[in-house]
Amino acid sequence: MVFEKSWQWSIDEDHLLKKNRKNILCYKESNSCSNQLLTDIDRSWIITHMQNRRRERKSLQDYLRKNHEIFTLQYTLNVKRNEIERLENHLREEERLLIKAEKNIAEDLVLFDQFLDVSNRNASDAASRADEESRKKEELLNEIKQLQKILITYHNDQNHLIDTLKQSRRYQQFLFKFAPEEWRVDILKDLESQFNFFLLSFNNKNYSLYFTKPEQLLDIFTEMEEKSLPLVQKSQYTCETLDKIHSTINLTTNEQNSQVEQLQIKITQLENLIKHEIEHEISCQNLLIQYKNEKDHSSIEKLKQTVEILYKKYIISDDISISTIHMLQTIENKIKSLFNIIEHMDSSILVEAEKFREITVRTLEREEKLQQEKLINELKHKKTLLRSSAPPYRKNNNGTITSIIRKKISFKTFNY
Repeated sequence: MVFEKSWQWSIDEDHLLKKNRKNILCYKESNSCSNQLLTDIDRSWIITHMQNRRRERKSLQDYLRKNHEIFTLQYTLNVKRNEIERLENHLREEERLLIKAEKNIAEDLVLFDQFLDVSNRNASDAASRADEESRKKEELLNEIKQLQKILITYHNDQNHLIDTLKQSRRYQQFLFKFAPEEWRVDILKDLESQFNFFLLSFNNKNYSLYFTKPEQLLDIFTEMEEKSLPLVQKSQYTCETLDKIHSTINLTTNEQNSQVEQLQIKITQLENLIKHEIEHEISCQNLLIQYKNEKDHSSIEKLKQTVEILYKKYIISDDISISTIHMLQTIENKIKSLFNIIEHMDSSILVEAEKFREITVRTLEREEKLQQEKLINELKHKKTLLRSSAPPYRKNNNGTITSIIRKKISFKTFNY
């Protein structure tokens, strides 16, 4: 296309040269100026080309045409050089931007690696904590089982010992009361000389036996037949003492049963705690699985933003450089402290707070009602303005039916 245009320009210039020769001189001057922009290689090529062309004898028009071609070639070369320089500058700028972008990407990769290291550490810490909690739970379960076994054996031994003790006490008291008084006095003196009386009472009066043969008991029974009345009194006394002993035994059994119930309550509490910890462990494991399988980091960034907003809003602290996990821990501690404060607060303060909340809700509802009434009044005012700005109706002197109809229509529009 460039060469075709150059041919057209040469033809036009030939026509002009026929009319006026002065333009030829101007054209030569322009060629001389353009030759100054050429390089040595281009000049040498042009000179050789011109020398070869001069050898060929042609007209003045061919000479001008050739000069025009040289000018166009020189112009295109200059344009291409400028374009090459511009493109080189553009390439240098793009390379500089690419280097800068690579540096930014490298910095972002370093920060992302740090974030991954922190998340991996937190995951490992959570896993270790879960392992420790499971180990503690197993230990607690083993301890509970051992305690249950000990309680069962304790109850069995206790019942067996109580039965044997009752039987032995009855036999012991029965035989000791049938022994002669002199023997009993001598034994009591001997025991007092060996041990203290308080120790004897604490040891439940473990006396030695007097009877070694059944004949001795028969003799005593014969004496009992003679002395029935005092023996009856003595039997009543023994019944009273037995009742006292039974009452003491019942008291001890009730105390032991209450202790057992308390232990069972503690066991149930421990079992509930274990169940709660197991559920917490399962939820932690599910969260770990979700974070491992999760590939979209946009949700994590949203969670971080929400946690930061909560931390800024409800916890008065300027230190935002801490991690999100630490923020969550602080928020949880804050919530727990608030719940503890609410539990330790008086019921009267809570009632007053509820009343204040109800009052605020009522005030907000009243404000909303007032706003609605204002809107309704504004609409009514606008409708009245429209009615006042409307053209007046003509009066009808013939009858009052049309005026009544118009009034009804205006009233309906006002209500709407």
